[in-house]
Amino acid sequence: MADYLTWKFDELVELIKGKVVQMRPSPRTYHQAVAYNLISELDSIFKKSTFKVFFCSF
Repeated sequence: MADYLTWKFDELVELIKGKVVQMRPSPRTYHQAVAYNLISELDSIFKKSTFKVFFCSF
């Protein structure tokens, strides 16, 4: 079994390129709702153009 399965941390971590990094907290519900509404509006504006709308909530 892999050694990382036995690691004990108090916070959430992830392994990136061989290094243990503390994970960022997830965005709150209000932030996600505002971001979704903004992206929805932008998507409807640019739907008939050659532009594309991409979304990443970090």
